[in-house]
Amino acid sequence: EDVGDGDDLDLDGINVRSFEELSLNSEVIRQAQLAWTTFIGSSKSREAAGDMIYMALFETAPALQPLFTTPRAVQAMRFMNGLGSFINSLHEPKKLKVLVETLGFGHLHLDVTPPRVVIFRDALLGLLQAELGTRFTPAAGEGWK
Repeated sequence: EDVGDGDDLDLDGINVRSFEELSLNSEVIRQAQLAWTTFIGSSKSREAAGDMIYMALFETAPALQPLFTTPRAVQAMRFMNGLGSFINSLHEPKKLKVLVETLGFGHLHLDVTPPRVVIFRDALLGLLQAELGTRFTPAAGEGWK
């Protein structure tokens, strides 16, 4: 895939050339974590929140659904657990990097491409914006992006 050349290291905000630790300022971390807890709290349950993520992804990109072979309820909870781990580790860049690396290695058998990552990210951002409205602040969006 053509990801540009020279200084163009990002594909729609995703660095495709290197994998660095993510360091965010404390307000961005606080807002991202608050958005997550507010999203979960506004759902009937963690399971319902996970199902909303599942639905948001596959309504946005139905072609990705065959990549997820586990039952829907199990996959929804995997989304919840994985995203929760990432958000709760935003203040620990080294730990966050290990979590993301571990997830990445677990997906080596799949055709994970930058455009597919963008689809997943944008579906999640869209869901959080739709569910939280103004409570999904620009700082929260920066943390989730």
